[in-house]
Amino acid sequence: VPDQEYLDMLVSFKGCGAELANAMQIFTVAKLEKGNDYAGLKRWVLDAVIKGGGKPCPPAAIGIGLGGQMDVACKLARKAVSVRRWDDVNPDPLYGRLEKELYEAANSLGIGPAGTGGKTTLLAVKIEGASTHTAIAPAAITFHCWTARRAGVRMYPDGRVETTL
Repeated sequence: VPDQEYLDMLVSFKGCGAELANAMQIFTVAKLEKGNDYAGLKRWVLDAVIKGGGKPCPPAAIGIGLGGQMDVACKLARKAVSVRRWDDVNPDPLYGRLEKELYEAANSLGIGPAGTGGKTTLLAVKIEGASTHTAIAPAAITFHCWTARRAGVRMYPDGRVETTL
C-alpha cells in the first residue's frame, strides 16, 4: 500500500449455521421507539435471538448494525461482531448501554448452549452505527458462532509480519 507504514489484515471465519439466524429490518422512527428507550429495537433483537434458537450454534455473539442504508447496516453488523473484541465496551455511551442491556436480556431467555436450555445464550452483543435519514433506521443483526475463528497480521514494506490477535 503506497505511502503507508504497514498493512493490517484481519480474517474472520464464520460458520454458515450462524447465517441462518441473521435478520434485517427497516425501522420508522415510531417503530424504533427511540423515545421509549428503544423498546422497538430491543424487541426486534430479542425476537431474532428467539427465532434463531439453536441454529446459530449458541452460545453465540451478535453484531447489530444501525443506520446508513440497508447494505451499510449489514456491513456494520458484520464489522461489530467480527472485528471488535467481544470483551470490549463500546465507547459510545448509548451503544454501550444497549449492548449490556441486550446481552443480559438475551441470556435471560433460557435458550442456552446449542439451544438446549441454560443461562448462556450470547457471549457478546456488539453495536456499530452510521448516520441515516431521519425518517428511517435500517438495522441488521448477524450472528457469530462461539468458536470465533479470527487471525490478524500486520505486514511491513520490509517483509516483517507481526501477529495482531
